[in-house]
Amino acid sequence: LLINKKIKLQLPLVTYLFAEENPAKKKKKKKYNFVQKGMKLKSLDEENQGNRYAIIIGINEYEDAAISKLNKARNDAKALDRLLKAQGQFNKVILLTDDVDLQSKKYPSAENIMGRLKEILSGASENDLVLVFFSGHGVTDKDGKGYLVAVDSEQANIFSTAVPVDK
Repeated sequence: LLINKKIKLQLPLVTYLFAEENPAKKKKKKKYNFVQKGMKLKSLDEENQGNRYAIIIGINEYEDAAISKLNKARNDAKALDRLLKAQGQFNKVILLTDDVDLQSKKYPSAENIMGRLKEILSGASENDLVLVFFSGHGVTDKDGKGYLVAVDSEQANIFSTAVPVDK
């Protein structure tokens, strides 16, 4: 999403495991070496006094049956939520997933996504970091404009029911 704020990203440490095929093992069963990779970034210091806010969205199952289901989107969002809360030095992390009550503000409807964005942006200053993470379907119209497919988006009216990325 386009956010008109000066953004600084300085997380303490981001790591992941990456499976590499071991070329020395040429048997029927493939063997993999798991290598820890990632990047080390600066932590908060006197040069970065802004607040950190994150909105994390994960959608596996859409209300409209015409929109295909996903298997891992919700889990990806929940994993990032845990990481940012534990190590990210974030002041506020908002998680929206499709496995909560439909009436909850944490349900990733188009209205709730826009509402949480407005909530964060209304209090953010130019020195703050606002991170928006979306794991779900996205679409692009004929003009190249991107949209996030919200849980309540409709396939037949996708561009009018999805969340425009440029708002």
